[in-house]
Amino acid sequence: MKTLIKIFVVVICSTVFLLIFTGVSCTITPEGISILDGNFESPKFLELNVLSEKEINLLFSTDIKIENLKIETFPVSQLVNIESKNLGDGSWQIITTETFDCTKTYVIEGYVLDARKNSLYFKDSFVGFNNRIPKVVINEIRTEYSKPKVEFIELKVLSDGNLGGMELITASDGSENSYVIPSVEVKSGDYVVIHYRNIEDGCIDELEKDKELSTATESSSSRDLWIENSSARIAKSDVIILKERIQGNIADGIIFTESSFSAWKTDYMAECAEVLISSEAWSGESVISDGLTTTRTLSRQNLNKDKSAWIVVGTSKATPGKENSSVVYVAK
Repeated sequence: MKTLIKIFVVVICSTVFLLIFTGVSCTITPEGISILDGNFESPKFLELNVLSEKEINLLFSTDIKIENLKIETFPVSQLVNIESKNLGDGSWQIITTETFDCTKTYVIEGYVLDARKNSLYFKDSFVGFNNRIPKVVINEIRTEYSKPKVEFIELKVLSDGNLGGMELITASDGSENSYVIPSVEVKSGDYVVIHYRNIEDGCIDELEKDKELSTATESSSSRDLWIENSSARIAKSDVIILKERIQGNIADGIIFTESSFSAWKTDYMAECAEVLISSEAWSGESVISDGLTTTRTLSRQNLNKDKSAWIVVGTSKATPGKENSSVVYVAK
């Protein structure tokens, strides 16, 4: 009897080792060993979309069951009352009895299981839905860096509202590195300068009424925002897109390339150019960006949606936070 038991144990252990070694999963039941076919990876959290003032959508890689979920405000911790509904195919609708405030940041975290009990803990943050998106255009762009002067994108505000949740995309920076603008109240005629590096003291986001908080190089009398970054994020041949919100409509955009340009460096850059043109936010050829330096920027001259709206300004004519220069750079 002992010999039979030993043989049985050896058979089980050998089988389990073989299954593990070959990547096949199994369970040991009272009836013996059960072979389990299929994917045993944990589900993945793919994206979060803010759909309205009271609704967000969560998307997972497979159908899941939410075991635990909470949303709270950040940095002040205050729980938000929510209800969840499974829409199938990994999509969940999250509804709140309150209104997501566009002036606040929210943190969502949860624990989910798929059909095979594979688990996932996830955590993400989002800005409350903004129903007061102003009309805004991209107004000036610096692609070059020379310490302490950094790359920037300047926005010009054409109507009152709040910028919270608007998404600024630079195609050369890749699909994972867009900048979501924090909640900022703006008035028609305001300039907002988004600096693409924060490499010195005094790089302070001016989120409230005081526009003199920022003291770093080229802080303007207009509103300054600083991206946590120390590397290049804008190319001389690039596509820049401003969206009303993540997954939202395109508010404005520009395509610019050097005269030596032959093809986009990545598929994502090509996709951004195609999306911008198909949305009718841009038409015709790209702006030629030859001659750009730290002091020579791309500057908007009118509200046209083509290359006729833009010039490369002359040397030392960059104007972050101020009205654009109309002096055109002429190559010698």
